[in-house]
Amino acid sequence: MTRHPTSFDFRALLIVAAIEVGLAMLNSSALVSWSYDLPESRFTEPVIAAAEGWHQAMQAIGLAEPSRLVEDWRGGM
Repeated sequence: MTRHPTSFDFRALLIVAAIEVGLAMLNSSALVSWSYDLPESRFTEPVIAAAEGWHQAMQAIGLAEPSRLVEDWRGGM
């Protein structure tokens, strides 16, 4: 039984996408910080608004808490 050569590529893409979604959910505060560092353009404000909205949603369901705890721990070192 031979596999199609793109099956590995597709699985790798799915894994990378899942990791990216997980990082966006668990590290939403970094996404907000990143958006503040963007150079000013006509797209900056909508990106910041989206990042802040995402972070608020992650805070509401408790997914931003692990990131905050790690930041607090790191700050105390």
